[in-house]
Amino acid sequence: MASVEYIAGRKKNGNELFNNKIFIFFLSFLFAVVIWCVISMYETPETERVFQDVKVQMSLADTVPGSLEMSVFGTNEFYCDVTVVGKGYLVTDSTFTSDKIKVKPELDAVREPGVYEVRLSAQLTNASGDLAVVSVEPAYVTVYFDKTLQRSFQIIPEIDTDYLIAQDCTVDSMEMSKDYIIVSGPSLEMNRLKDVKAHVGFVDTLQKSVHQPCTFEFVTADGIPLTYSTVLTSQEDIYLDVQISKEKSFEMIVDIVNVPVGLKAESIMSYYIDDFAFRNSTVTLNIPTADESLMAADRISIGQIDFAALAFTENQTVQVDCYDRDIFMNVLPETVPVNVYLDTAAYSEVVLDVPVEATEHGDNVTIPETLTGVSFIVPADSAQDFSADGFYAVLDEAMLEDAVVGDNQIAVSIKSDQKDSAWVRGSYQVTVSVADENATEAEDSAESSGDADEEDTQADAE
Repeated sequence: MASVEYIAGRKKNGNELFNNKIFIFFLSFLFAVVIWCVISMYETPETERVFQDVKVQMSLADTVPGSLEMSVFGTNEFYCDVTVVGKGYLVTDSTFTSDKIKVKPELDAVREPGVYEVRLSAQLTNASGDLAVVSVEPAYVTVYFDKTLQRSFQIIPEIDTDYLIAQDCTVDSMEMSKDYIIVSGPSLEMNRLKDVKAHVGFVDTLQKSVHQPCTFEFVTADGIPLTYSTVLTSQEDIYLDVQISKEKSFEMIVDIVNVPVGLKAESIMSYYIDDFAFRNSTVTLNIPTADESLMAADRISIGQIDFAALAFTENQTVQVDCYDRDIFMNVLPETVPVNVYLDTAAYSEVVLDVPVEATEHGDNVTIPETLTGVSFIVPADSAQDFSADGFYAVLDEAMLEDAVVGDNQIAVSIKSDQKDSAWVRGSYQVTVSVADENATEAEDSAESSGDADEEDTQADAE
């Protein structure tokens, strides 16, 4: 049934729209636009477009030089301009970018190391078949193909001697951190190498030890410089080690070790070094500036005196070994004679017994309760009333753990929680007896058995 409309109170047929002039005008205009678009797409002349700086893909995977284990040396990044032709609407499409252009070198002819003029070819990917590559500019690029070769060379240092050094400083040594350098690069270039030189120069005034960087020169046998700058070296940890020392004066001291608690060594002992170099108790040394602790110090110890090793006499001479021979060997002798003077007039020696600290170490270990004959050095005015109260002997636990069956001499140390006006002279030991645990258990078992038998006998008698 035909479409029927009711307009202004009367019935109207839909076909009468084609009699409406306005409707016919817009319909004609629409058909004209469609026809114009179709003609523009299919009848428009072809247009060219140039894509600039398209990167050449230099991957050697699945290529002849790649299968021969060759690499690209020298310049390995290339760019070119690619001209594409096609329908205008396709060429100018905003989605058509250089990402859809793939430029690769033609490498089938590269079968041995050398420099080649390689032809470039371009293809379109994910693009309309109505587009085509017209030209690639440049059409050829120069590429160096070669195998990597590694060689070892002894470094030839070339050090600039025209440098400035700070006052009171001395150059102790200049040494390369390594004698050899590993160099790798293209085989044709590497086979021409003869020597590797390390050039070192100084810009700043030398006033402390430094690790000076160096630059390397690759000398060829034919005297012609290397063409390609991609020679690789393991030079990141190679440098010139410059050791600088500086004159510095120190007050000389001798360390006194093992001084008893409560005693100031200076109160009874004095010492001096009877040597021409030390008459003023100072010494001037060339100290490596790299030694920050010595550079910051005002005093140095040339050796030490062990108080416990001194005989209790008034005068004696002790040979003091020098500290750190590497630093002082050019200044100090092997040993230094030190005259030691002990003033013992105000002290007396008292010999007493002290208790041994009680410890639990099993029934088979017998520890004496008292250590006899301990020598105390005390002020003379209190010697008569001095007692060993508060002092006790402590066993060396490590030695005690290693004790074997039988008598063992175990070292002890004298401790005190109360007195500090006296010190103990000498070293002491106690005898610790260790019984066989198996024998002890057997004796205990026998005693237990005997007791049980005695009980049984009593019971039978009853």
